[in-house]
Amino acid sequence: MPAVVAAGAGPVAAAAYTCGGETATLVGTAEADTLVGTAGADVIVGLGAKDSVEGLAGADRLCGGRGVDTIGAGGGDDTVWGGADGRAVFVEGDFIEGGPGDDTLHGGLDPDESGGLQTNEDVVVYDDAPRGVRVTLGEPTVTGQGTDTIDGFYSVVGSEHDDDITAGAETDVVKGLGGADTMRIDSNEGEVFGGAGNDQVRLGKFVFGNRGDDTIINARADVFGGQGDDLLLGRPHRDELYGGSGDDVLRGRGGPDDLLEEAGTNRIVGGDGADSLRGGHGRDVLVGGDGDDQLDPGDYVPPLGQRERVADDVVLGGDRTDTVTYLDTYRTNGVRVDLRSGIATRVGRDRLASVENATGGHRGDDLLGDRGPNVLTGNGGDDHIVGRGGADTAIGVDGTDRCDAETELSCES
Repeated sequence: MPAVVAAGAGPVAAAAYTCGGETATLVGTAEADTLVGTAGADVIVGLGAKDSVEGLAGADRLCGGRGVDTIGAGGGDDTVWGGADGRAVFVEGDFIEGGPGDDTLHGGLDPDESGGLQTNEDVVVYDDAPRGVRVTLGEPTVTGQGTDTIDGFYSVVGSEHDDDITAGAETDVVKGLGGADTMRIDSNEGEVFGGAGNDQVRLGKFVFGNRGDDTIINARADVFGGQGDDLLLGRPHRDELYGGSGDDVLRGRGGPDDLLEEAGTNRIVGGDGADSLRGGHGRDVLVGGDGDDQLDPGDYVPPLGQRERVADDVVLGGDRTDTVTYLDTYRTNGVRVDLRSGIATRVGRDRLASVENATGGHRGDDLLGDRGPNVLTGNGGDDHIVGRGGADTAIGVDGTDRCDAETELSCES
């Protein structure tokens, strides 16, 4: 267990160590220590291992040392250095938290410290701030909990209030916690976690909205809206947008996008690329866009008598060749898709428009084309597939399938 070391009880001669040019009043060991200051001005050095350093009141100087430390400045106008965080292979950073005063927080090495591995993985933390904070990583000033001066940080944790956080191109992680946060990140590798409030997020590689009604714009890769009614807007490139459990709006814009929902009443809109759109368990509207899209209303009929999740959805294709799919249905009598009438039944009553192709579920489906060229794929079960004119292709796949089309593949009759 970590040793608890109070001021005046340091096991190492304090005079042998300095922090920020001043002689230490409290020094830890090579093990994991809990180092607690006084109400006065302390100079604390953590040395090695994973230390917990608390400055308490007073204008303190706190140096974490070479472990992965958690440092709380406390009251007063404090100066904090995270220290060298390197170990053999894996590198983690320190967690450094200011207090009510005007603090100076350094993410890297104490200038008195030599050796070790300098990293950019220290995290500045404001989870106990009494009001929202304004943080711009790469700029020195943070307001909202006193006026802090920071440098050397590439990750930030906000407060439980309404924060404004701007992060640069080298950012690792931004976490909003509670409140209606505004977070901007310009990083190909950064991760953003929105927290419980109604957040607005722009850019980021991985974005998790969490609870609340979030607006997430131009995320660079994976986006999870979480709970609440979210608006997720992708980039003109490949996106993966997951709406979560609220009533969401997903827009992929350009690129081959994957847009998925879980529950709620959602509107899912593809972009210019070949998109994959999947609805949830509620009443969804799927709009394909300009590419060759795969449109799955999200009706779920599992095997073995489990709970069904179906709804009356609207599926609108775009300007190219789009496919409506029912791959997750195991209903005994299958699904019935009629592209001419624009209706799909037995899994709710879905309305279809500008859809050229259809893929059934795992049981015996009825797939009926329109007057144009269709590709109708039975998937599993004993399917009945009819092209109805045009250069149609019927693909039976598994089961004993009956087909009537210009081109018939894997059909038994």
